[in-house]
Amino acid sequence: MLEADQRLQAGSTEVAVIPENQHCGDVADVRKAELAPGGSLLGCLGVRGQLVVWDPADREPSPAAVEDSDCDELIPLCTAEQIQSHDLSFRMFPDHLLCAAPRSRPPLQPQHPRDQDSLSSSSFSISALGATFSTDRSWEARLNSMYSRAKQATAPSSSCFASSQPPRTSSWFSSLPHLDPHLAPSSSHSRVPPGGMTVAFAVPESSASSQLTVSEFSALLTFVRPGNQQTTVALWDMEYGNVRYHQAAGEAAPVQRCGERQHRLLLKKAGVFQVLFSVSQQDLLSRLMLFGSAATVDAVCHLNSWGRCSIPIHALQTGLKNRQLDTVDFYLKSKENVLNSPAAAFSSADQPAASALSLTDSTLQELCPALDLLCSAVRDSNSEAQSRQFSEQLLNITLSFVNTQIRSVLSNTHHEDSGVQSCINVLDRYVGELRTCFCLRFLPVKREFFLPTVAKLFSHRGSHDCVVVVIWCKHYEPPVHRLTPRNCSLLSSQSLSERQPWFEMLVRIQEITRDLSDPGLVFQASLTSAQVLLPGSQASLSSLLLEGHSLLTLAAIMFAPGGIDQRTVDPQLLKMALAPHPKLRAALFPAVPRGNGPPSDISVYHLLQSLLPLDPSRLFGWQAANTLNSTETSELPHFSSAHLVQRFALKENLDYLYFLHHGRPSFAYATFLVQQLSGSGDVRSSYEAAQEWALAVQFCQLHNLQLSSVYPAHCAHDGQFIHFLLFVQLHNFPPQQVRSLAAQFGPTLQAHLSLAFQDLQVYCKKSCDSDEQHSVLRTEEAASGSPERPGEMFQALLQSQEEPAPCRYLLQEAVVQRCPTLAVLAACMQGAELLPCLCVWVLTSVDDVTAEEATSHLAQAPQHHEWTLHDLSIIWKTLLGRSLARPLLRGFELFQKDCPLVLVLRMFELCCDYRNFAEAKSKLLDFQRTLIALRNGGPAPPGGLPLQWVESQASVLLLTMLQRCSSQYDIHRLLQLLADVDKLLKSNGPDFRKLNQLSQLLQGSEVSISPRLLQSSSPSVQQEEFQATVDALQARGCYSRARQVAQLAGLPVHRLLLSQLLQEVSSQRSKRQWGRFETRVGFWKKCHEQLEADGTDPDPASQFFLSQAEAGAPGSPEAPEDLLDIQEHCLLLGLAAHWLSRIAPAPVDKLESLEKAQWLSRIRKRILTVAMEKESVFNLPPAANPEMNTHKALMKEFSFSNITQLNVEGYLGLEGLPGPSDDPEERSVLAALIGQLLDDGSIHEASRVCRYFSLYHPDVWLVLRCRGLASGELSDEPQEDGAEAPARASLTSSPSVSSLSSFVMLPLPEDEVAVQLQKLVDQCRHGNNYCKQVLSLYQLCKELQCSFSSVCGEEPCSVLEKLLLSEQPERFRKARAFVKAQGLSADAVAELISSAMVQALLASSQELHPGERHIFRPLEGRDALVQLIKLCDDPNLVGLKLLEHLNSVPLRDLNCIVELLIMAHDCFSLTCNMEGIVRVLQAARHLSHTYLPPRLVLSSVITPELKSSLVKVLGLLKDAAESFSKDSCVRQATRCIRTAKLVALQLHFLNQGSDLRIINLRPAELLSAAMALPRCYQVFVVSEAYGYSPDWAEILYQKVVLHGDFGYLEELKRHRPLTSALFEDIFKNVTSNVKRLLTYCDDVYSRYRLAYQQNLHDITKMLLQDAKTSSYLSDRLGS
Repeated sequence: MLEADQRLQAGSTEVAVIPENQHCGDVADVRKAELAPGGSLLGCLGVRGQLVVWDPADREPSPAAVEDSDCDELIPLCTAEQIQSHDLSFRMFPDHLLCAAPRSRPPLQPQHPRDQDSLSSSSFSISALGATFSTDRSWEARLNSMYSRAKQATAPSSSCFASSQPPRTSSWFSSLPHLDPHLAPSSSHSRVPPGGMTVAFAVPESSASSQLTVSEFSALLTFVRPGNQQTTVALWDMEYGNVRYHQAAGEAAPVQRCGERQHRLLLKKAGVFQVLFSVSQQDLLSRLMLFGSAATVDAVCHLNSWGRCSIPIHALQTGLKNRQLDTVDFYLKSKENVLNSPAAAFSSADQPAASALSLTDSTLQELCPALDLLCSAVRDSNSEAQSRQFSEQLLNITLSFVNTQIRSVLSNTHHEDSGVQSCINVLDRYVGELRTCFCLRFLPVKREFFLPTVAKLFSHRGSHDCVVVVIWCKHYEPPVHRLTPRNCSLLSSQSLSERQPWFEMLVRIQEITRDLSDPGLVFQASLTSAQVLLPGSQASLSSLLLEGHSLLTLAAIMFAPGGIDQRTVDPQLLKMALAPHPKLRAALFPAVPRGNGPPSDISVYHLLQSLLPLDPSRLFGWQAANTLNSTETSELPHFSSAHLVQRFALKENLDYLYFLHHGRPSFAYATFLVQQLSGSGDVRSSYEAAQEWALAVQFCQLHNLQLSSVYPAHCAHDGQFIHFLLFVQLHNFPPQQVRSLAAQFGPTLQAHLSLAFQDLQVYCKKSCDSDEQHSVLRTEEAASGSPERPGEMFQALLQSQEEPAPCRYLLQEAVVQRCPTLAVLAACMQGAELLPCLCVWVLTSVDDVTAEEATSHLAQAPQHHEWTLHDLSIIWKTLLGRSLARPLLRGFELFQKDCPLVLVLRMFELCCDYRNFAEAKSKLLDFQRTLIALRNGGPAPPGGLPLQWVESQASVLLLTMLQRCSSQYDIHRLLQLLADVDKLLKSNGPDFRKLNQLSQLLQGSEVSISPRLLQSSSPSVQQEEFQATVDALQARGCYSRARQVAQLAGLPVHRLLLSQLLQEVSSQRSKRQWGRFETRVGFWKKCHEQLEADGTDPDPASQFFLSQAEAGAPGSPEAPEDLLDIQEHCLLLGLAAHWLSRIAPAPVDKLESLEKAQWLSRIRKRILTVAMEKESVFNLPPAANPEMNTHKALMKEFSFSNITQLNVEGYLGLEGLPGPSDDPEERSVLAALIGQLLDDGSIHEASRVCRYFSLYHPDVWLVLRCRGLASGELSDEPQEDGAEAPARASLTSSPSVSSLSSFVMLPLPEDEVAVQLQKLVDQCRHGNNYCKQVLSLYQLCKELQCSFSSVCGEEPCSVLEKLLLSEQPERFRKARAFVKAQGLSADAVAELISSAMVQALLASSQELHPGERHIFRPLEGRDALVQLIKLCDDPNLVGLKLLEHLNSVPLRDLNCIVELLIMAHDCFSLTCNMEGIVRVLQAARHLSHTYLPPRLVLSSVITPELKSSLVKVLGLLKDAAESFSKDSCVRQATRCIRTAKLVALQLHFLNQGSDLRIINLRPAELLSAAMALPRCYQVFVVSEAYGYSPDWAEILYQKVVLHGDFGYLEELKRHRPLTSALFEDIFKNVTSNVKRLLTYCDDVYSRYRLAYQQNLHDITKMLLQDAKTSSYLSDRLGS
């Protein structure tokens, strides 16, 4: 038996899944309960055989019950509808257990009475119900039958009964299988060990097991006591061996769930509950919110009476991400009472009087993150077109929630005023932000949906226009209606105005209200109205006249600048248009000259008489010209007009009660005083009388007499207590006299004054006698309770007037009384210093603990301290450390409002309290601008603080903000804010810019900014923390970020890269791809390139590759035995040596040891290869492939032969070279490899290897001797005959002689060294090419008369240059042989030749050093030039180099430039390079157009070449067109044909001697070229070739209008029609040939309008009189 961990109630939860129902009866009597699948039916079997089955969704009372005649079971029949009969047995109504809606079926009772227990009655009932008869009437059989039928009801082939009822949805908990612990699908991996497991359960006595469910992981049991008491559910976790229990409270019956397992349901009186283990209530709701829906959570909370608990914010984030508005709504509903939750505990009656609830910032902290998230979601979703519907719904939900919160806070009278105000300020900020989003969303929607409606309305023009405008203005919302072209660029869109003329009209009409005195706005609006009337035409007065709108035109002219007198329209046209109105035309165009006739008796107001809405007799009365006015108004009516106010205004005087009712006590008090002072009943107690009696009182005070009480007595008699109190206060009446005078008031006022005087503290001047003063002080002492100081603020203020330093006294009293107002009053004193006032105000505005901490450094009491900047610094730092920025802000706003620190304090508040980083950024920018202005000598505020101190405190504030950030997100946002502060503040604090960059780099990683970086500015600490950050990123594999952080901090990065590479090596070797050789080669190449790009130090890079090579070195556990491993080992040694050679000075001994180690691996590789070949003919080494080629290239690049430190002269001598050996076969492999080295020319390496392994190699000996002889280091004595004879014998037959004949002359008989060298060439098997090069160089040295050693030390190009500069007759042939022998690249040879050509041409043109020799000699002719060019294998390279050198030739050497172009042309001609030839021609054209004068001889040189090149190009284009056509490439063939036509046209011009160029045109040159072409078809050729649309209007204007070439026009007419638009464009520029050009315009109306616009009245008259055109024009002009 296993001892299981027994735990009771360990994290279990009961969740109600079915509410309370009256059907089940007493739970203690339930013997068995079972729930149908999906929770559709619940059945309970009682102790007396009573079976109760009901639908859990049915909340109706229990129906009537019937008793079964067979088993005496009482069965309530619960269906969705009322059951028609109650006398049937249970076996006859199995369908009722499904609680389905009744269907139409035969009557349940037969028409003829029968025995209900008979078989016939049963058969009838079964047929009526459509069910089959079953003899098994047990509980299990009935439920199984119902379960089967319920499953069948969901199938497509369900019966009509099943289809009549809508499908049920499963319960909320059925969709969350993950809530049940240890529920896993069946698998073959059981957690039970062999032999089984046993456990004992600790359950109450007399408990019996009721249900058991076993899975692979756990067992779930239920134990029940009699009467269903202490029902216990036990969960045995077989995987971990523990048992957890859940004991139900009260009576609980277990419920079995059909067809499912591992669910434990308990039936209680309150409903059905599910038992969940290891799931708390909060976890359950959170998971339901994430994986279910908000409606589910709401239903569960309601079902369990939990109330809405605190939903986590990540549920809101998930809801917003998934666009689940129900989740958002549920979350906000859970926060409905977050601001009023304490108030729910009190009613309005029992609320304690002094228990005001506090709304602190912590209360809003629950809402602010959620509201920020919601506002951000609204903004983000509004920017996407497909998300605007979601944005609108989310906006409405959020606005409704915020408004509800504001309403609830304001309606709750138990909150403190300060808390309410701060809460409302925060919520109001969110309302403003959401309204901004609302406007942003609203504007495009209104434009999108409403403007088309207005456009549709405006399509019905006429008298309804005014109505449409009214409708538009009425339905437009205020945010849209206030749009103007100055604040909305859409309203000034030209394209929109052109497409929708009505839109511009509405805008212009709206602009009229901007300035009612500007008639030009009305004129512009009238023109846009004309545009609506004349769509497609230009809005002008002439257009209106031509269209027949003469009266509308005349009305518009009235508002034009200058009116009709300025002749804004053609008078003739206007006169003709007014023909239907002869009187009006006569008035406007009188027969007599204007000014000579009688004055006009008509004005615009007479014209307006017929317009009923504008009656001039009642309107426009302020206009002097309106003679029809019947009113007396002389100004434009407005709401403040005196006569209108007098007649129609409703006046009301607001008394103090109005202001009290509206919560404005200050206004109420001031109004009350004014009313009382101005409403005196008796002149004796008026304010003026008080001024008269003041002289008498002053006389009494001066002579120490009792103060006159005449005026106060009158005030008491009249009941004017305000005047009374004011008078006795101003003149300091003694208390006793005041009390005696107060007794003269009426009873009511006397009682009020007595109560007011009970605590009155009166001060008497020192002029009073000692007895009275003593009495007064006793009164004060009794009132204040303090014998030392006055106990009231006003008393202290009065006392300060008698002190020698009133300001200091008030500050002392402010500290003692903890009264900030006294500090404000002290600052108002004359000569007061603001610094002490600020310190005292801040200290008295905070709590005692904070004030004590801020003054702990003082050696004396605070009230006696002299306050300095040091004290303010400590107060500043203390309050900021406690996050009390608001007292500091208020204090600085009161006493140092112009100090820049006010701005940073506001920034602190915005960031820390409101998290409004955008507004905080603006405050910080203002602070920067203020500091810069002060530094540049700007005016400092009076009484301001020192600038250096301000900067220091700003640094303290910024550092405090960083240190108090509670999350990395806040630090990130704050550092973004402070990134630019470093260049502003002169402090030793942290580098904010660097910290911001670090924060940016750490975003998204798990590494956070160290607090020490924010606290310490020590360089050592900073470097230490940055290094720790780099190490943390490196440990997480974030190498790229770690590198950036290291670079930011100035830390070395090579260690980082090496660590990254080591990790990558480990990762790569664990992969299967590492077995592929190309993977390894590519990886090591990438490592080298990364180290190269990173600029890694050579030493650690070399150690990296060496460590990888040593991991597989011979003798190590990982010694390479595979051929590919050995090749990899060789490559790693080469890379290690390459990096090691970069160290200065290079460690030669280490390089030699690495080289020897590589050679050991190469020998091993050779041995393995030979062994593989011998083993099997099929077991061959890998063939040459791309990856092997890559490896070979890398081995060549990092070969030891390339290390200059190893290629010393000592290895080229015979000293130390091993001699012949008796056992050469043992080292045949090494000898073969050395032979390959000699063939490759690696003489140094071959010599070193022989010395490493003490190997004698005859060819190495011959090669080194050959070089020694040529350099003169060895004597040229002939060898022994035995060795010499074979060489001589083979001289004539050696194949090397024929190969040497191309570049080596046969040695002369007298040159013994050459003879010896030739013998060595013949004898050498490997390294033969090297010996030939030595012999060639030796011969060349003889020709050039220089030493062999000097030539060997020079670059091959320098030697070639010397050879070409020599006077050898066959220097070009020898040079070609030298190039071939030395293997010079074509690019190097081309650079040498091109540079030599340029130098020679420049020298000849400038006549510099006439005796100097050059490689290129122009006098030798073209053959020499061609031979020189052919020295390069690719002559095109020479041509390109010559073109590049053109920029280095001065422009004054034009002849040199021309010669270079010709030589470049020759280079390209050698290979028929058309592209190069075109480049030469382009350069020549540019030169001729830009620098050369016309008719230069260059044209004669270029032109024949150009013609021949164009002919070749034309032939190539024709061939290409045919090829494309055969391949059905129509587009490419067409393009070739068009280009061929262009080339043919260019040849045509060249043959005619024309210099017109039409090939290689730039886009800007096309129009001028088209103008220059004489024929129309030529323009079509050029336009088709370039895909260019010619400006025919401009071309015809130049050709036809200016030059009169109408043949050109005729030709164009044959190719394309001449449209009216074309003539419109031409007539923008008109001169002499216009009349003739108009005859080509077929459109009569266009011809008339153009002629009219150009004042060609003879043509317009002819058209109007012509019978063919007059009728048509009359109709057009009349419409």
